[in-house]
Amino acid sequence: MSNQCPHQPALADTSVFLSYRWLTWLLAGAAVVWQGVTQQYILPLMAAALLNLLAAVLSRQYAQVSQRYPAILSLDIVYCVAMLMVTGGWAGPLSFYALSGVVLPALLFGWRGGFMAGLLTVSLTLALYLRNGQQPTLLVAQERNVELLAMLLLAPCFGLCFPVAVEYLRHRSARRAAPRRAPRSYFDEPSGGERGDIGGIRRGGGPARTADRSLALGGHPQGGAGPAIRTAAEPHVEDLRRMLYAPMPQLDMDFQRWMQICITRFSDYTGATARVTVLGRPHALRYPHQVVLQRLLQESLLNIHQHAHATKVDVTLRYDPLSIALLIQDNGIGLLDGSFERPRLHALRAMQYRFAELGGRLDVFETEGSGVTVRATAPLEP
Repeated sequence: MSNQCPHQPALADTSVFLSYRWLTWLLAGAAVVWQGVTQQYILPLMAAALLNLLAAVLSRQYAQVSQRYPAILSLDIVYCVAMLMVTGGWAGPLSFYALSGVVLPALLFGWRGGFMAGLLTVSLTLALYLRNGQQPTLLVAQERNVELLAMLLLAPCFGLCFPVAVEYLRHRSARRAAPRRAPRSYFDEPSGGERGDIGGIRRGGGPARTADRSLALGGHPQGGAGPAIRTAAEPHVEDLRRMLYAPMPQLDMDFQRWMQICITRFSDYTGATARVTVLGRPHALRYPHQVVLQRLLQESLLNIHQHAHATKVDVTLRYDPLSIALLIQDNGIGLLDGSFERPRLHALRAMQYRFAELGGRLDVFETEGSGVTVRATAPLEP
């Protein structure tokens, strides 16, 4: 089974954005045909279809530019509100299609971005109602309370909930992709075979490594000792998490300096030997690249400490003229039975979507001998 990230995962931001826009367009078209008002809405539907095709062609570039200049997203919101108003407002067939202007801000910037996009949608809708001489309060007099509530609440609530639902689906998908293994007891190791002892963890033969990995998955010694071990370990993991995510001395620190401080914190806390290597000519990274690389390094180091039991970590940052690559290698516990999962790598798998949005990829594979290598690459704009 390959661990390689597909070029455009089904739950990537642009895929979700386009899927929602086409699905709501199809539903609107079906509603128009069902109600027998095709002539009234044929032009807006055709215009929406053409713009959907344009969005499909330019979706990745649009998402990347929007990450750098978020104000550009307001143009899409203006378009969606305009389509809403020319098709009868929130009582019209394109009401859910109009919410697609909130989708990409919510995916790129989380619930805060979705909520702000929803508020902008409400503001523009109210402004156009007033511009056309329609007082929103008249909806109450006309007993159109549901339409008024939709106008005021639907877009902001949608912006709050949509990114949460997508993240839940992503993590659920990552967990389903993980191979399921029955946990084994720590003491269920066959005797014999060549084994070494590194840092208190038995290594060498395949069965011994499987038992060690099963302990990391949640298997525990007979007699109930396993939960006690896990309970005692969790506070240390949270302490390291707080340390890795603690603010840096400077806000505008470049990634190379940030990475060095993060690795130093990890090494000081865990006692593991950590080495940083920088190849190529360093240059400034765009904000989206720096954020996703920082998150990848933090989650990888947490996984190494909690489950790999490594004594050595090598981090390599390679600058190329048109791309950047980050390699994180450890000498700890490998992958489960040669597959592409180690315990709690779900957070890393979920990040495949982020790298796909940058046009890059994230690979996780077993290092020859022992340990795991996390390799991330992303193209850079010239």
